Amino acid sequence: MLRNVIVPVLHLTSDRMFRLALTACILVVAWGAVPNPKTANQILDAIIERANEKIRDVNWDDFKKIQNGETEFNLGVSSSNGDSETGEDFKITNAKMTGILLDRSKSAEFLENKTVLSGILKLTNTRAIADYEIQFPGSGEVEGHTVKGTLTEKADHLFADVEIKLDENLVPQAISNFEVRSGRDELESSSGLNANWSKVDIAGIRSSLLQLMKTVFSTNVKVKVNQAIQEWKSEASS
Repeated sequence: MLRNVIVPVLHLTSDRMFRLALTACILVVAWGAVPNPKTANQILDAIIERANEKIRDVNWDDFKKIQNGETEFNLGVSSSNGDSETGEDFKITNAKMTGILLDRSKSAEFLENKTVLSGILKLTNTRAIADYEIQFPGSGEVEGHTVKGTLTEKADHLFADVEIKLDENLVPQAISNFEVRSGRDELESSSGLNANWSKVDIAGIRSSLLQLMKTVFSTNVKVKVNQAIQEWKSEASS
């Protein structure tokens, strides 16, 4: 026999709906964290999650300042007497890097009877943004001058091939290898550069900015990954 069932209707304010949605998001994040990771992917994902927490703690997920730098390289100069090369000083200031949050690329794997974890970390859509100055000393008919502007170099992906030592309980112990490489990159925006610059010249500038981002990955970001590993190791031994 069917009976009438009274279903209560909830009248939710916009604030209440927001808080419910936020709670749901927190639960989704919590479900993504495996409490006792055992597979290669689970262990690497847990390291990444801890490292990203430490990256957020210092606001690098917003941006990280890059150390100002100076590079000298040769640029081609055209003159009536033929092409020549001159040594130019390329300086950057007010530099910063964006897009610093780690993710896993492809599947991780165990090596050497599960004593080593091998995987690939990646950063996506990282950018080096900087003011620059290039001083031309002059050569032949070309007078010395200075070019200034702002550059943005973008890397679609930066990768780090990593190997991490594990103990008999699959607890991470230390980084044994951390090799950084880049995917596709481009000079996304620039000011001060004109059509007279050769592709080789632009490539030299891009290479300098790309190397700065790779250095941040191989040093600063690596430190956060190591901190995540040492934190896990300490917790496991306590």
